[in-house]
Amino acid sequence: MVKLLTSSAVARTLGITSSAFLAGTLFSASFLAIPAILKGPPAVVLLQWRELYQRGKDFAIPSTIGSFLCHSLVAYQLYRAGYCPVHKVWSLTAFGALSTIAVIPYTLIVMSETNSRLLEEGEEGKTIGQADTIVISAVSEDEVKSLVDHWAFLNIARGILPAIGAIAAGWAAIS
Repeated sequence: MVKLLTSSAVARTLGITSSAFLAGTLFSASFLAIPAILKGPPAVVLLQWRELYQRGKDFAIPSTIGSFLCHSLVAYQLYRAGYCPVHKVWSLTAFGALSTIAVIPYTLIVMSETNSRLLEEGEEGKTIGQADTIVISAVSEDEVKSLVDHWAFLNIARGILPAIGAIAAGWAAIS
């Protein structure tokens, strides 16, 4: 096992746990929240998805960047300590950083069309005036549920990225 500076050991721990926590958050959105959200009428589904999306975005972006920076600090410290890029510990740590930060380009490239469509459709389902007044969405219930279901599938795939990051960095930690 490679010995690290205390700051690097803390960064390693934070990187691994934040990657794992991010993966769990993404998985829970798809496996727990979306099935519950899909029980409502289309306008409510769109409102609730929008809220889940915004909360997820507010949490996931800083968490992803923070985890990436922690993994990167450890990789940098390993590199400076002479663990060159061909060394397993360095390679796994760097791979953990890259697979965690891959959440952002994955979201922008793979999920942007579905996100945009749901956000556009959700505009029609926004509450107006009183909190209990909901505009009926112009899209069909099947279409809304299909879009949200597709988003959940893409989100599961997205959650795999930081899970791989946590596993790779964890493996490096015990190597």
